[in-house]
Amino acid sequence: MSSLFNCVRLIINAWYGENEQPSEIGDESWELHSQSISKPESLALETSKDNIESHNNLIISEMLQSLSILEQKESTIVKKHRAMRHGGKLIRGLSEVFELDSYERGTVELLNETAEEKPPPPTVPPASKYSPLEQRRGHVVNEIIKSEREYVKNLRDIYEGYYKQCQKTKDLFPHARMDTLFSNIVDIYKTHKKLLNCLEWTYRASKPHLSEFGSCFLDNKEGFLQYAVYCNNHVNALSEWAKLIVVEKYAYFFEVCRRHQHMMSLPFDGFLLMPVQKICKYPLLLTELLKATPPEHRDYKNVEAAVVAMKDVLNAINSQKGEDETEDKILKLQRTILNWQGEDLSVMSTQLLQRGDLIVIPRPRARAKHVFALLFDHQMILCKKDLLKRNTLYFKERIKMDTGMVKDLDDGKDVEFDCKVRNAIKVTSKFPDKPSKLFFTKNLADKQLWLHAFEEERQISEGELDADASYYDFPALNVSTVTQEQLSFLAQPKRRQASFWRKFSNKAGSGKD
Repeated sequence: MSSLFNCVRLIINAWYGENEQPSEIGDESWELHSQSISKPESLALETSKDNIESHNNLIISEMLQSLSILEQKESTIVKKHRAMRHGGKLIRGLSEVFELDSYERGTVELLNETAEEKPPPPTVPPASKYSPLEQRRGHVVNEIIKSEREYVKNLRDIYEGYYKQCQKTKDLFPHARMDTLFSNIVDIYKTHKKLLNCLEWTYRASKPHLSEFGSCFLDNKEGFLQYAVYCNNHVNALSEWAKLIVVEKYAYFFEVCRRHQHMMSLPFDGFLLMPVQKICKYPLLLTELLKATPPEHRDYKNVEAAVVAMKDVLNAINSQKGEDETEDKILKLQRTILNWQGEDLSVMSTQLLQRGDLIVIPRPRARAKHVFALLFDHQMILCKKDLLKRNTLYFKERIKMDTGMVKDLDDGKDVEFDCKVRNAIKVTSKFPDKPSKLFFTKNLADKQLWLHAFEEERQISEGELDADASYYDFPALNVSTVTQEQLSFLAQPKRRQASFWRKFSNKAGSGKD
């Protein structure tokens, strides 16, 4: 009991910056001192500063008192556990105190397993006994297991210091907020507990260069893939934390949790960043281990496979992150289009290839219309611009490129549409009952860019559709061969000066004469 109140006083002193050290006081004086802390209206330490605001003292004292009560309950459970022989009784005892549901009970059962005692720090034998390569491998092995022990400790601090305390305060941290802040950090903690147990089992402290770590990483490859969920949610977690930290009660809560767990002086978002940084270090550590492992070593093949496996994990995380970001961008673009009809863009498409203003004749003998077109893989969306709000788009039509054919038209007259064409592109359907569409670009440069975009659309879709080679009815355009000067010249062709300005310039010239 005295150690508990000593911890409380140390937290208060650290919070307010007091320099007084706790003296040896009996249990009775400590109990009286705790009563003064538990009552906000009589909170007054002997050396406390007069300018400390009362509401800060109230919040600190209430939170520390609640943590003290929780510690007393947990100590009671530990005492009961010593008299219990079976782990099932411990879980039932926890359920009575914390009212855990079945999911939480399973989580506590796995995370509160008694861990094996860690071996003493490795004793490195004299350097003269081993070759330089063996010494190098021993140093890399020691670095891997040392960093893994520190990382598991940090994960345990996050779980014990933040996650469990937030879980007990459901009014401040509902289920949705817990998912946003912590994502699947509990699953990652389980994975690394298993990894560390495997590393400890295969680690040879007296001869670290003989340790075999490769199989441990191979066996936990599926667990590492869980980082994809965590990394994708990391931005949302930081955004949620930024909203909470400006609220006084949340700021106090996070700080008291950190001090109560005796965690390093690091803000909450710093702890959330640790898993993102750690997963990127494994390929580097394993690559160094492979360089220090001779081919005849028993662990060489497993380490070599582990390097490939961890690189595959990083590629999978990055690809999923990229797909999620791309899908999010497409959905954001779709939300800017009003009166949307049909399925979402993300169902068929993965990227935007080209967009711009076009003139379209929707069918033969129809009136030309001004549209804003967006070309994605597998589909093309036609929109109408608002006359007053030019940035507002209205959905008009969807063209499925999988069933269409693109044709580059020469300048002249088109027989099907019975009209003169210039800088035109025709999109026809493979089904005879659907009419063709005639598109006009502003100039030759825009036409070439659209033709290149149509070609790129088919190249992206061919891997899934095995599109016919006859889809293209125009030669491939190599944009890299077109210089910037040529594009500028094509985009802004020379035009004849208007007669009004010619007369004005002539008069100005005659006046100078």
